[in-house]
Amino acid sequence: MKDHSAVTCYRDAFLFCLILLLSVFLEPLLDVLNLWDVLFIPSIVLIALIYGYGVWWLWSQLKAEEGI
Repeated sequence: MKDHSAVTCYRDAFLFCLILLLSVFLEPLLDVLNLWDVLFIPSIVLIALIYGYGVWWLWSQLKAEEGI
């Protein structure tokens, strides 16, 4: 990766994993709390934003490595 310190790379990887874990455990948590019907649309939007961020992060890492 160009112009990235090791700390920044580790921080980004940690945040990415944390966000993916949040998106994976969000739906079962809403089911347990019986909030799925109330929060259906906001949770779909939140999951889409989380995965969108993940795709953007991976793409930016690939661009940085390849120098696109």
